[in-house]
Amino acid sequence: MTSEKETTAASRKAPETGNEKKTPEKDSLLQQLTGSDEEEGFSALMRSLAGGDFLAGKWFRRQISFIFLLVVLTLAYTTCRYACQKELSVRQQLTDTLIDRQYKALTISSEFKERTRGSKIEEQLTDSTLHSPVKPLFTLSVSRKQDESKTKDRSEH
Repeated sequence: MTSEKETTAASRKAPETGNEKKTPEKDSLLQQLTGSDEEEGFSALMRSLAGGDFLAGKWFRRQISFIFLLVVLTLAYTTCRYACQKELSVRQQLTDTLIDRQYKALTISSEFKERTRGSKIEEQLTDSTLHSPVKPLFTLSVSRKQDESKTKDRSEH
């Protein structure tokens, strides 16, 4: 443990020249990913990434459970998203079907009301003996006293 601290401290204290492009961060990243102490720089890092050396490194072995958890959560999220989209499309289809049937029911109801009107029925039964009554069925008798009292009440208000 102390040797790692000393090496990182020593690499930080080392003076950098203009030609060197190595940084302690790159060295430690390379060492963590590959598990080796190579100091070849960027080309070694790319070679190790392309070759899959980082899969055997210490960092990857320590983080494999976390990576596996991320993969499982990603798959679960994707599956739930597809299920949700499917439910939404089914709901939209059912809503459209319901609206179409409501319009159809309204149209049929309107046609039924139009056909069952008294005037339409009379037109259809022209050769029949059934006709609308011309005389009122009953008459309302109103006395003049009641009629005058109502008109006075209305004028007062």
